Amino acid sequence: MEQVQPLIHVLEGRFGWLPALMAWMSAVRLSVKPFNEKLQSKLTDLMAKDANDPQSERDWETLLHKRWYRLSAFALDLIFSVKLPTHVDLTRLVAQAAGLPGKADVNATDQHGIPQK
Repeated sequence: MEQVQPLIHVLEGRFGWLPALMAWMSAVRLSVKPFNEKLQSKLTDLMAKDANDPQSERDWETLLHKRWYRLSAFALDLIFSVKLPTHVDLTRLVAQAAGLPGKADVNATDQHGIPQK
């Protein structure tokens, strides 16, 4: 038990609030990690399915531009490292569904929004 005592002290906040906050955020991120990949893949698959289906009633374009969605995505990414689909993902999926491989690469960005070459 003595080996874990410094970690417990950090989580209790004995070394200040910032180390405690960082320790708790790391613990939460680590515990949520297995669900993050599953959630992200399910949402991306759902968007891809809707991009291929012209009869789909879901309006992803409107949802992804709503302020509450963007703020929620930012907060989930900051706190839990859960990455929700973005407008760039939708644009790429629609271009792939339309069979425009060159168009799909035009808007390709990495996870931080930096354009890929």
